[in-house]
Amino acid sequence: MGARGATASSEAADVVLVEDRLDRLVDALRIAKRSRRVAVESVALGMGLAFTFMVAGAVGLIGPVAGAVVQEVIDVASILSALRALRGGVERAPAGLRTDVAERFRAEHRAFGPELARIRATADRLEGLEPAARRAALEEVRRFLVERLPEHEEAEEAEVYPLVARLAGGEDPMSSMARAHVEIGHLTRVFRTLVDDLADGELAPEDLVELRRLLYGLHAILRLHFAQEEEAYAWLTAAEPVG
Repeated sequence: MGARGATASSEAADVVLVEDRLDRLVDALRIAKRSRRVAVESVALGMGLAFTFMVAGAVGLIGPVAGAVVQEVIDVASILSALRALRGGVERAPAGLRTDVAERFRAEHRAFGPELARIRATADRLEGLEPAARRAALEEVRRFLVERLPEHEEAEEAEVYPLVARLAGGEDPMSSMARAHVEIGHLTRVFRTLVDDLADGELAPEDLVELRRLLYGLHAILRLHFAQEEEAYAWLTAAEPVG
């Protein structure tokens, strides 16, 4: 899947999606089913008309010259019927949509850069920090995850995702990014619960391992998710606002 996929994978695959969107498989299935239906209809049309006029020629209703002309007409009709497969079968995205709403969220992504760096740095330094410093660092991370990030994600789902979905077309093109929000929320809840349960003393070894795992996981999924959203925002331009 994806135009940047390995050549070996493309050669071995039965189906290659040139976009990094699994919902395009639905479009491919829809195209295949419609193409097969059009092919069967065209074959039935050609064979049905040919058989009918063959019977007519056999009983003497049409002569050889007329029969040859009719056969050519039948061939042309079958071909034109088969050409219906070239159009339709996929929902077309509306054209001409312009908006500058994505610029605000791109700016927020840039502003979140230091916060992502803080998450990674906290995970790296977790074991060597003094208890008070460790608690303060974890509180800073929690403040970002619980207060700033959810507001950003809710605004994206309400303002940007519907616009990108309209342009991208297909079956729920933003499902993977919405699912990422769910996973981020789950990791955040686990992290918040663990931090709330911590005492000011030393961390237990299992708590340290779990906290580091959560922090690295949050850092990785947030970086990947922001990159996915930036790619999706390429559907939008700032030429003119959406009416």
